[in-house]
Amino acid sequence: MRRETGLWQDVSELPESLAATITARDGVEDVAALLGSEGVRRIVATGNGAAYYVAVALWLASLEGGAGPEVVAVPSGLVARGAFGWRPGDALLAVSSSGEFRDLVEAIDTGAPLPYAAITATPGSTLGSRAGARALVAVSHQRAVTHTQAFCGGVATAHAVWGEVTDDAGLRDAIAAVPRSTAVAVEAARGWVHDAAGLDAPVAVAFRRPERKDIGDSGPVYQRSRVVPARHRQRREGRGGRLVPGRASGTAPARRRGRGRRHPGT
Repeated sequence: MRRETGLWQDVSELPESLAATITARDGVEDVAALLGSEGVRRIVATGNGAAYYVAVALWLASLEGGAGPEVVAVPSGLVARGAFGWRPGDALLAVSSSGEFRDLVEAIDTGAPLPYAAITATPGSTLGSRAGARALVAVSHQRAVTHTQAFCGGVATAHAVWGEVTDDAGLRDAIAAVPRSTAVAVEAARGWVHDAAGLDAPVAVAFRRPERKDIGDSGPVYQRSRVVPARHRQRREGRGGRLVPGRASGTAPARRRGRGRRHPGT
């Protein structure tokens, strides 16, 4: 029997944690009321790591229609220490599962517009307790550094907020179906793992680097992706794309120890 990794255990619990988040809708209407209030012209959504990608998901949703204020997604380091160029009509949406991420605390202490809204898994945290409105994400466990449950719950919560801000019934229905569709995907993945039991090595996903003519069309990149045993992983070097044994294609060289380390939290 294969040992289950912490990541897989987190993913296995994802349908339940998403159902808890989406069913409770804890604070969703409050955050939507703040971000959709009269006078808000731009939502600045920010976070670190996985939380930043929650902000990106909100920005992508905002591109689907003309309703609601403008949304921008900003890495948290750009709003820290009072360096961000805030405008009249801005509203801050801080995304942090712990609610203690330093850059975001600095932002609200150094000129970010108040009151601000937060999406967090920790309502009693610095960011959660000081927010003018906060939406709560349910996290059953966090075994892996990928913050899987917090990330997926954060995306669902951000979209739920946007559905209220824009009064989008279709988006509400789509979010309500997420736990069920996630459960189906997890069960399908279990079957794939069973079928792959004969593999004698981990697998890596290799992507072909797009040619210049492909830029602007992601289709050819995904069409040429493939799953290969990790022992056959390769990387491209130089302008000619020569294949040599080594890291998986597209991965970056490991940083020298002690240099360029980043805080893993969100």
